[in-house]
Amino acid sequence: MRGLRALGFAEARIQPLAETLERYVRELLLFKSAGLVCADTRDELVVAHVLDSLAGARAIAELAGRERGAHIGDIGSGAGFPGIPLAAAFSGHRFTLVERMSTRCAFLENCVALTGLANVAVENAEAERLEKGRFDVCVFRAFRPLDAATVKLLLSLTVPNGFLAAYKAKRERIRAEMARISAIVPSYELRTLEAPFQGDHERALVIIRNGGAT
Repeated sequence: MRGLRALGFAEARIQPLAETLERYVRELLLFKSAGLVCADTRDELVVAHVLDSLAGARAIAELAGRERGAHIGDIGSGAGFPGIPLAAAFSGHRFTLVERMSTRCAFLENCVALTGLANVAVENAEAERLEKGRFDVCVFRAFRPLDAATVKLLLSLTVPNGFLAAYKAKRERIRAEMARISAIVPSYELRTLEAPFQGDHERALVIIRNGGAT
């Protein structure tokens, strides 16, 4: 719960959010041998994945807007990061966890049932086969490099003036990555994320607006 406080969640929300996330963490630990997530201990799992996902919560909430019911797609969800922690934090928005591997989808569906997250759906599909203009915000974490093909694809999945939000690490690498695609992404926003208990490990969110890229 210290991590949730450090992220600025209201005190009244911390206990129920912590309980939901704990059920998720227990399931991840139960299936640790399946290689769904890279973490040696429970604490490492919580810090490096759960709290890291929630470090982008405030920014993503701003992108989704103040109105309830925005549709957020977690593309290449894998073990459910960042989608499940974000969905637990924002019950007023809808989340679709998109994952191409059926075994991972089965795991995600089980996690959704165990956590009772009624605002989450799991979709077994490749991003290339998704309906265009479907999401208000697309989020992804450790999905793939931001190359031209990836950006074009993921922008096509968002509504006009929707957003991509990519969890990334070192700013130097981000700038080099974005320089290579400047022809199609002339502008973007780079927000520093303060992920609790990660020391000097850099984390950032790359935000691209559908309309800011050509």
